[in-house]
Amino acid sequence: KNIFTKQIKSDVILTGDLTATTATISGTLTTDKLISDTLTSREATISTLYTDRIISSEGNFGKILTDKITSLRDEVRQIIADRTAAEEATPSAIAIAAASWDTSEATLSAMTAQLSADDLTLDGNLILGADLTLKGLATLNSVSVSSLLAVGQIALKDNILETTASTLFIQPSGTGTISLLKDRLVISDTGSVTVNGNLTVKGNLIANMLTAQKIEAEEITIKNNLNVGKINVATESALPIIANAVIASDSAAISTLVSNATAGVASLPAGLTEVVINNSRLTPTSMVYLTPNGSTQNQVVYVKNKIVSDVETRDRASLPEALPSFFTIGLDSTLPTDLSINWWIIN
Repeated sequence: KNIFTKQIKSDVILTGDLTATTATISGTLTTDKLISDTLTSREATISTLYTDRIISSEGNFGKILTDKITSLRDEVRQIIADRTAAEEATPSAIAIAAASWDTSEATLSAMTAQLSADDLTLDGNLILGADLTLKGLATLNSVSVSSLLAVGQIALKDNILETTASTLFIQPSGTGTISLLKDRLVISDTGSVTVNGNLTVKGNLIANMLTAQKIEAEEITIKNNLNVGKINVATESALPIIANAVIASDSAAISTLVSNATAGVASLPAGLTEVVINNSRLTPTSMVYLTPNGSTQNQVVYVKNKIVSDVETRDRASLPEALPSFFTIGLDSTLPTDLSINWWIIN
């Protein structure tokens, strides 16, 4: 009836009551009734468990469940209270519009049929009192934005277009033409820029080549060479003030002209070798160019002298004080006929 041994090894043991100080079972223990002061198991499958109290590592199971239920109840109460207070303070657009909603059975049935279909169709307005988030593609016929439209790093508001990036790219593909203000400014995909109007540059205009039908400037500075086919110089007076006079000197008669222009035509009378051009625009650094309009009989027309008027030079030339600065056009010998000579002062 009783077996007393230090160790028993067996595949199957059938017994009524089994009493052991320590029992280790590596397989499966099947029993109708198990009585133990302490039971330790990694995993247990129990159909029905009757117990007075279960204590886990976190504490009593009953107290843990009670605390969690109480906390959840408090959170639900707080959410309901906050929502009620917000709705009482500021009624939402949905609450305002709900008063005019058609809640008849026919309308609700139609809405239910729409929601159950693949597409949702609304004949009236859709009013949302909160944010609208779309996970897919939106196709819109027209959009009206009352405040700010933000697309990626670009923001558009009223008449302002701005980007949060370091560079704003317009037509980065480089294809097509950009036209602004009804072709006032046109930029082609070849890099050509056409301005159909006036262009004002406050800073420097730097170009490898400048081609223009007409250039008008108060001052032009050329550091190196100037290559031109033709230059037209406009003087301040289209009709120079010219007065003919003949001044008698000890040697010969001299023809004299007075002009306030920087270019003009002088006439050297027959039998004279000099003509004097009095001009207030003459400076010590002025260059005077001459071109005869007729035969000089193989003589060279040249600038005989150039005097910038002051008291000392007038006295030395024995000229009246009323005469301004002047230069003299000369020939070595007289001509039998009058000679027309173009002159040009360049400062």
